[in-house]
Amino acid sequence: MISRMPDTAGYNWYEGMEVPSNVIAKFPVCGGHMELWVRSFVFIEEVNIEVKRINLDEVKNIIDIKIKENKMFLKQIMNDPICQPVSKYYEQWCEFMDKNIEFWLKDSVKHTKEHCSRVLLLALIIAHQIGLSDEEIYVLSIVAIFHDSRRIDDWLDKGHGKRAAQYYKNYCKENDMHFNVNAYYIMQYHDQDDRVGLWEIEKSSFVDERCILMYKIFKDADGLDRLRLGPDALNVNMLRTEEAHKLVDFAKYILKRSEEV
Repeated sequence: MISRMPDTAGYNWYEGMEVPSNVIAKFPVCGGHMELWVRSFVFIEEVNIEVKRINLDEVKNIIDIKIKENKMFLKQIMNDPICQPVSKYYEQWCEFMDKNIEFWLKDSVKHTKEHCSRVLLLALIIAHQIGLSDEEIYVLSIVAIFHDSRRIDDWLDKGHGKRAAQYYKNYCKENDMHFNVNAYYIMQYHDQDDRVGLWEIEKSSFVDERCILMYKIFKDADGLDRLRLGPDALNVNMLRTEEAHKLVDFAKYILKRSEEV
């Protein structure tokens, strides 16, 4: 009789079954050779598979160290000429995100605060190069740091944009923070196809005419960091702005450097 793991995240794991790489990635700090990922470390049935035992305190310490190293790396990146004009905004909003924004998917390795920090940086660079105003840079910063905060899985998760937008709205109300409707709309529809997102924004009487441009900039910044999902995950033909096309190599560079930390 084949031993079986308890159902985990909708899957049944059987002895000898190849574990998808995306599931292994749930615990990247444990190494790429872990044979099983389980949400609970309690076995319901006897399993004849060797599973590495994990000390959760050690895992937390490793994660904390990696986060600190990543922050140091991103601060070093600020010395790059392309980043210097936006370094003030970047450091301000990264610090705000770290201290104030709660992410639901705490075990994610694809939609993390580190991902959001790279999206923030790329959005700020594009905004600066296009010549956006301080208010518009504020909007893009807010969207970048909140946009993946209410994910419930690492896949498509249509609807996480709407949940993040509501979280942002509630956060503003509860913390006496300025609420920006443009940020709300961009955040709400960033996980939708452009045909849907652009149509919803264009028909709204609440946003200003520049919201369309900010939506495109944010989608490009988020898209540029798709490189973290694999070498073929980014389709450059989908980029909407000329500035984003010119940043593909830079996006590869900051991702590679951050992974080396």
